[in-house]
Amino acid sequence: MYNIGFYLRDSTMPLAEVLLNPPGAKIIDGRRHARELRDSLRIKASELLAKFGAPPKLTVVLVGDDAASRLYVANKSKACRDVGIESVVVELPVSTPLDTLLAVIEVQNRDPSVHGILVQLPLPGTCR
Repeated sequence: MYNIGFYLRDSTMPLAEVLLNPPGAKIIDGRRHARELRDSLRIKASELLAKFGAPPKLTVVLVGDDAASRLYVANKSKACRDVGIESVVVELPVSTPLDTLLAVIEVQNRDPSVHGILVQLPLPGTCR
């Protein structure tokens, strides 16, 4: 028996097998799982649209001009559209004070057509 970190193996087991398939590990197909999850969400969004006459709606509040945040929000908006969820992005300038941000969130929270609110981080110093 050899001790490799916290994995034990006997001399007949190839090292690569231990490192690629540690005991108790389960290899998953992430792409397949993501596709199945999207398919399931597409069905649920369609059912909600049929039942209530409107699709689920996500509002994303983006404060400032952080490039990574913009990309993340764009990708989330596309993912929403792909499964039938309406996505609205509320963009605020980097100079937005905290009380203004909270007022925007409150308006979205009171809107019965909005089912989720995402405030994209990081927030600029003016919102802390």
